[in-house]
Amino acid sequence: MALNAADASVAEQIQMILALKATDPTLEKAWQAYLAGKMDEFQTLVLASDFYRNNNATARTRKTAQTSQPGVYAKDLDAYKIATKKRLIQNGVQWTPGVEKQVELGYQNGMTEDQVDQLIVKSGAMGKLGGNTMSTVSSLQSYANAYGVGNLLNSAYWDTKSTALFAGETTTDDIMNDIKNLSASAYPAYAEGIKNNISLSALASNVTSTVANLLELDPDTVDFNNPLVKRIMGYINPATGKQEVMPQWMVDKTVKSTDDWLYTNNARNTIDSLTTKVFSDWGLM
Repeated sequence: MALNAADASVAEQIQMILALKATDPTLEKAWQAYLAGKMDEFQTLVLASDFYRNNNATARTRKTAQTSQPGVYAKDLDAYKIATKKRLIQNGVQWTPGVEKQVELGYQNGMTEDQVDQLIVKSGAMGKLGGNTMSTVSSLQSYANAYGVGNLLNSAYWDTKSTALFAGETTTDDIMNDIKNLSASAYPAYAEGIKNNISLSALASNVTSTVANLLELDPDTVDFNNPLVKRIMGYINPATGKQEVMPQWMVDKTVKSTDDWLYTNNARNTIDSLTTKVFSDWGLM
């Protein structure tokens, strides 16, 4: 005859007690109450035991099986480790004895995936991350470069953020917002556009392209670390005393006032054209 829900609950509790009463005095007392037919006292003592109060349902089942059904427990643990190993490696965690130990502990205690991940982080067993986490961080680094602050975020910052991403303590949106706020602070003249989700690369493309074109440089080598680009983007309007976007005519003039421009074909052609015009105006040509 099949057990009803109440009988099944008692049966599970008895199995738990038989497996663990030696490690918990309250469970031993509960067992004696059961043998004496004192079911109310039995239930009260079970619920009051440290084992019941300190373990969730999944943990109670697993810890009971570990003692009463070691073969079943070992097989289930092995299946869990195989699946978890695959998940962790995809997220860039190296599978080491230290990580494996934390996974086993998480399984035994009925932890969720996120709790297991945090357990691994807090244990110090996790090394440098790769895999999906590294790909995400690489994309965020490119995002930071597009907002002109990649050089302000060092490796320690990214190591911290990669760990936080893995542990579920932050999100890519959180980090992107931090990057935009930093960019708006570093480039106040462009803050409004930045806060409207327009990258600094787009907002200041006229600056980088003008510097590259007039100085005849590879556009890929002209970024926000270029001293001339920095000077132009840090322009302070003398009339207001505030950082503002430099007008394009002034950007051209600033670039052409550098010694580097004098050695370009742009400069030579411009000078030749001016010379020709002057001679023509003087009637010498």
